[in-house]
Amino acid sequence: MQKEIAILGSTGSIGVSTLSVVEEHKDEFSISLLSAHKNITKLLEQIQIFRPAIAFITGVKPSESQVLEAKSHGCQLEFEKESLCEVLSKSSKETIVLAISGAAGLEYGLAALTNEKRLAIANKEPIVIAGHLFFEKAKKNKCEIIPIDSEHSAIFQCLCGKDRSGVEKLILTSSGGPFHYYSQDEFKGIKPEHALKHPTWSMGKKITVDSATMVNKALELIEAKWLFDIDISLIDVVIHRQSIVHSMVQYVDGSILAQMGKTDMRFPIFYALTYPQNISANLPRLEFNEMLSLTFEPVNPYLNTALNIARRCSKNHIDPIIFNAANEVFVENFLAEKIEFQECYTIIKATLDKCAHEFNSANSLDEILYIDNYARTVSSQIIKKEHIKL
Repeated sequence: MQKEIAILGSTGSIGVSTLSVVEEHKDEFSISLLSAHKNITKLLEQIQIFRPAIAFITGVKPSESQVLEAKSHGCQLEFEKESLCEVLSKSSKETIVLAISGAAGLEYGLAALTNEKRLAIANKEPIVIAGHLFFEKAKKNKCEIIPIDSEHSAIFQCLCGKDRSGVEKLILTSSGGPFHYYSQDEFKGIKPEHALKHPTWSMGKKITVDSATMVNKALELIEAKWLFDIDISLIDVVIHRQSIVHSMVQYVDGSILAQMGKTDMRFPIFYALTYPQNISANLPRLEFNEMLSLTFEPVNPYLNTALNIARRCSKNHIDPIIFNAANEVFVENFLAEKIEFQECYTIIKATLDKCAHEFNSANSLDEILYIDNYARTVSSQIIKKEHIKL
């Protein structure tokens, strides 16, 4: 029997990779739902190939001809965000792949956690800013949350079948991004095209910039805290330039389990879709008869600033929301070449300081969205009105 897969963010990098996995394994999977934000041309192409019963375009209103085109392939094309949340909340026992970049997938991810579904989550931001809500709802509705992020998938696999009481610490690996060997002075004058040259992974622009600033790894620290119910002080980060070891778990007896593989997001996607089974896949293998070097180094002291901010923010539910919002505003402005690369941490810290005592709780979706919006406004004001002097 085929597993039904719904993909939220189907036109992005993870969505496209997920569809390639589905296409390779048509006997195992079928597509029940697709969603995209604005790329309706690509969405219509996907509808033609995968024939979902329903699809959503949430950022633009489709033309009548586009609705009819989708209908000719047996697909109902909708555009209301509220309708998407309603459909997600009513469906049951399917796998939802949450592949929407940034915090935008928060509402959809929470809506999906009903009726014993599996949420395969690729973007870390929803867990970072609302981990407590996600896991409370998942437990209540007997849902699974399985990470697609390569590092967290690796840890998930290393923990599989093990007694969690035997875990001493988690070790997240990082390529270090393109600037790992830079001195602090060399960070001046970095342009978007430099930051977008990741040494090992091919990813979307936002996550690639986050990798360059190490904010991606900082957010992963907070995400790992929620995914694996572990104190953030027991999570280390180590630089592994080859990106072959995707992360590790150290146990109390001193032994370390590592998950290894090629730098291909189809691996963690396939694992999330097929868990707990191991199904044969036509994916690239590591060749151990070739020269393989595995090196491990400490984090660049300047880039370690991001990790220190994450450890500070992990002490409550509010600061991670502010941290993430400020970073998303930074990335948007950096990619538009309105600010400098090295302003990242200053903007995030300034936003945290300005918002520090504005809120008492983040115990509902409405509260989280309000804090997120407020922090984005503050970050934008810091950039536009006070522009940081370097």
